[in-house]
Amino acid sequence: MWQSVSNNLKIFIDYTLFNNKFLKEEINIGLMEDYLERCLPKICSVQFVYPKKMAESIGIRKRFAFKKIIFIEDEIKSGNIEELLELMKNDFQKNSQEIEEKLDSMNNELLDIAIKEKCHLFVTDRSTFIENKSDFKDKNILIVDLPDLLNFIESFLSGFFNFFKFNSPVFGLTNPDMAHMMTSPLFQKVLFKTSDLLVAKNNRILNEFSRTLFFNRYPDLLISIDKIKFYYLQRNIYIAEYGKTSLPEFDGYLRYYIYVYYSLLWTICDINAWIINYALELGFDESNRKDRNNIGLSKNKKDFFERLKGKSSELADYLLNEKFQEWIGLVADVRHQNSHRNSSIASALFYTDGKVDKMTDEEIDKILYPEGKVIDNQELFSQEFIENQKRLDRTKYKISKMEKVMDTFIVLDGGKRLFDPIARIKTDLGMLETLSTKINELLDKDRGKNIQN
Repeated sequence: MWQSVSNNLKIFIDYTLFNNKFLKEEINIGLMEDYLERCLPKICSVQFVYPKKMAESIGIRKRFAFKKIIFIEDEIKSGNIEELLELMKNDFQKNSQEIEEKLDSMNNELLDIAIKEKCHLFVTDRSTFIENKSDFKDKNILIVDLPDLLNFIESFLSGFFNFFKFNSPVFGLTNPDMAHMMTSPLFQKVLFKTSDLLVAKNNRILNEFSRTLFFNRYPDLLISIDKIKFYYLQRNIYIAEYGKTSLPEFDGYLRYYIYVYYSLLWTICDINAWIINYALELGFDESNRKDRNNIGLSKNKKDFFERLKGKSSELADYLLNEKFQEWIGLVADVRHQNSHRNSSIASALFYTDGKVDKMTDEEIDKILYPEGKVIDNQELFSQEFIENQKRLDRTKYKISKMEKVMDTFIVLDGGKRLFDPIARIKTDLGMLETLSTKINELLDKDRGKNIQN
């Protein structure tokens, strides 16, 4: 069987999550369901799973602000579930600490129920889950808090050309560029104002950099993040559906979009350097090769920073601080290594004790094909096709015997530096927002001076 992408996302709701909390998020989830009902053709769905006994006990079965909930029978064996239900029913806020302690003793069993129901995400606001995700890494399910859940749902929907955004539920958006520009906090809080300030300078070259940055590079970056999260989620859906012994089929897409993401991240930083140059009239010329080599946000661009200090010591100090330089250095290292040398992006890090590597093809084939049949209707296929299928099956078998240490990772300096690029996306966007805000403030101050003069 060949597995394509899954068009159904199934989410298990932790007991405590929507107990008189997150009403706005609940309403927006309801709007998302309404949005999907209006979309034609209906090519994807999002479902929520919640324990039936718990819902009835605390009186929220009919209170959810969204509709597509599958209520399941509770199967908790550990602890006193009846006592827990009574505590939650009587006074949730007053008994919250005792409830939390009782729930924590049931964590593994609760996750097992979610996995049995073939849920792909487990959404919770409890610190015992969020702060200790590594304790549950052997479980075939992603543990997320509510903000991460909403981001994953948006990315999942975007993979099926539905561009719903929870922070600004706009119906009728038909392309990802417009969806991000109309709803992204980065655009709403900073970038639109920065664009207006740059246009007001009436500089043709500056306008072109501004257009490229705000209408191409930033939307493209956000789209690449959607794609990364979509295929990351699809890989985990595959694992949840077929078990961790199956080989996820989406690693190539993940590598590709992470590469695109870092290329765009580096390009955005480079364009911001040119915007600073032309906005503050630092004197670098993009048509001059020497000038192109001397401009950038890395601290080794000494000529650029010397000129910048003369115009804005505050911005120069921010760009040269250790935190920013550590970040831009990492972005540069990943981009340069992938563009000019060997690829540093890998889809997953596995550990093996070496036993499976010593097995011959014949030994593996006896395990995989005890009756000698590789695929159904084998006689209809060429020998070359069958041999290729065997090679694929052997690879899957070997990986199934390995232990996954890290999902997606980037390795630099021959293994001296190792990190998860997906986990760093939130940090990257935060650094970009701060950089854009600093440039925005500088342009605003500069405009104020011009008005006074």
